[in-house]
Amino acid sequence: MSAPRKRVEYDPSVLTHVDAEAARRRSVEVVEWARTHFSEKKYAAAGRRLTVRWLPSWTFDAYAGGDAGDPAHDLISISSGVPIALHDDAETFLKWVAKEIGRSFYDEVYKNVGLPRMRGLPPGLDHANAVDRMFRLTMAWLYLHEQAHLFQRHGNLMLDSSQAIEEFASDDTIVLTGRTAAVRHACELSADHEAAVLTLQLMMLADEEQIQPGTLWLFFAGLTCMFQRFYGVGERPIAHEAVGSHPPPSYRMWLTQKLVLSYLMHPKVAPRVRELEGIRHIQAVLDHANVTAAMYWNARYRTGQPVDDFLSGAGGLKPVDKAYQKLIFDTWTALRPEVAAGHFGWGVDAILDLQDPAVLGARPELPDSEEASRS
Repeated sequence: MSAPRKRVEYDPSVLTHVDAEAARRRSVEVVEWARTHFSEKKYAAAGRRLTVRWLPSWTFDAYAGGDAGDPAHDLISISSGVPIALHDDAETFLKWVAKEIGRSFYDEVYKNVGLPRMRGLPPGLDHANAVDRMFRLTMAWLYLHEQAHLFQRHGNLMLDSSQAIEEFASDDTIVLTGRTAAVRHACELSADHEAAVLTLQLMMLADEEQIQPGTLWLFFAGLTCMFQRFYGVGERPIAHEAVGSHPPPSYRMWLTQKLVLSYLMHPKVAPRVRELEGIRHIQAVLDHANVTAAMYWNARYRTGQPVDDFLSGAGGLKPVDKAYQKLIFDTWTALRPEVAAGHFGWGVDAILDLQDPAVLGARPELPDSEEASRS
C-alpha cells in the first residue's frame, strides 16, 4: 500500500518568474477557447450545462463532478495554483533544457533515446514561444481530461456517484484498493485517452493543419511534468494490483505514448505529420521529450534520491507489470459498453478501447470548426 500523497502548494519563489495574474488570465483564455470548440455544442445537444469554477486555493488541484441540486449541471473546478504551477514548469524546464542537456555528461543518454543531435530547444522555437505553447497545451489537456470524465459519465461508475473525480488526491486518509481502485484507474486512463486525442487536434489547428515535431515534443514534455505533479511524493512501483485513485504516472505515459503513435500513423492523420518521418521518428520525439522532462523533474525535486520508475517505465524500457495490465484490461472491457452507451462527447472512438491492438481504432468525431477547416 502506498503512502498517502500530500497536497503540494506552489513554491513562492516561482513568482520571481511567474506573473500569477497573467498566468491565470492566459489559463482562462485557453479554457474558454476549449469550451467553445470542444464543449458547447455537445452540452447543448445533450440538454446539459457546464460551469468552470476557478478556486482560490494555491494548491495544485482540479476535479470534475455534478451539481447535487441539478443533475443536468456539470462542474469543472480548477485551483488558482494550477496555472502558476504549469507556467512554472514550462519556464523552468525550458531554461534547464537550454542550459543543461547540451553537456557531454548527457551524451550517452541521448544516444540511447534517439535524436542525439537535439541538445536544446526543438528547432524553430525560441524560449518565449516554447513556454507559451507548453503552457497552453498542458492547460488545454487538463481541461479536456476533466471534461472527458463528464462526457464519459465516470461518476456513474463510482460507489458514490456524487463524489467529484479529483486529479490530485481525492482523499489523503483513505487509499483505494481492489475493484474500486481498478475502476478509478481505468477511468483515468480513458480520460487521458480522450484528452490526448482532442489536444492533438488542437495542435493541428495551431500549426496550419500539421503536427509539428517541436509542438509534439512540448506537449509530451508537459504531460511528463504534469503527471509527476499529480504524485507529490514520487512514483509508486508498478505492482500487480491497483492501489489509490490514479494509475502510476509512468503507466499513464506509457499508454499515452502508444495512443499518440497509433493516432499519428492512422491513414486519415498521417498526411498531417509530414515533418515526422515515420513511426521511428515519432517514437524518438516522444522518448526524447519524456526522458528530458523526467531528468529535469528528478534534478529539481528529487536531488540525491534514486531515479524512479518514471524514466524507464514511460519509454517502455521497463516492462509494465502484466498482471496490472490484465486487471485494467478486464475492468475496462467490462465497463466500456456502459460508458459508450452514456457518452455524449465527440464519438465513441474517444473512449479508450483496450481490445483494439492498435489502442485507437478510428479517428474520433471532430468539432464542426475543425471539420470545416479541413474541407
